[in-house]
Amino acid sequence: MRYGRETLIGAAIFLTTLAASAQPVLTGAIAFETDNTGLAVGGYFNTVGGDYGWNLYVIQGPPGGAFVNSGNAASTSISIPLPPGTYTITMQSGHFQTQSYRGLNLFFGGEEITPSISVFEANGVTGGQPDGNATRTLDGEDVGNPGANTLVANVSGYRVRLSNFRAQTSGTASDRVSSLDNAPDGTDDDIITFTLEVDPAPIPALGAAGLAALALLLACAGFVALRRLG
Repeated sequence: MRYGRETLIGAAIFLTTLAASAQPVLTGAIAFETDNTGLAVGGYFNTVGGDYGWNLYVIQGPPGGAFVNSGNAASTSISIPLPPGTYTITMQSGHFQTQSYRGLNLFFGGEEITPSISVFEANGVTGGQPDGNATRTLDGEDVGNPGANTLVANVSGYRVRLSNFRAQTSGTASDRVSSLDNAPDGTDDDIITFTLEVDPAPIPALGAAGLAALALLLACAGFVALRRLG
């Protein structure tokens, strides 16, 4: 009986650890100017330091909080774990505007080419439309890359939903970053805010190893039940 209980506990711990390790991680973002269909035109801002684009500095929270990235090098990249919950995300860049719409691609788990979520909206409007038009890869160079055309994605077996997207390109009264550094430059920043909702769905996220552990857990439970009946 002791062996059965210990096995059950070990399998349960293993399952919990696997579920936690599979949680979505936001690893890249690129904001870009678009036309009224979501087609990428004009400038772009990303979380890749040292490339040709301007940088995007990220706050895990509302405007005014601490940036999770910095500078114009490897430190510009992001890695934000997103366990189940609701998050406000702020992305701030130096001011640049030639178009009336702004789009955003979000990348998870180290992906750099295919976004999981793509959104665009008119500047100053809260909402967000799915963008399936030609957008940009994380490095900004491939303008023809199609957007995800969805605001909801299955990431590592979890449901991630974007809402309340807003790109403010004037009157932000905030000067915290410049084109290539998280330092003021004397002009108001452009600010993007949105909400991410992450819903738990741990079983699909476990993969083969997790399913094997689940099978072991069920087998042990059956063994203990038979021992008790015997």
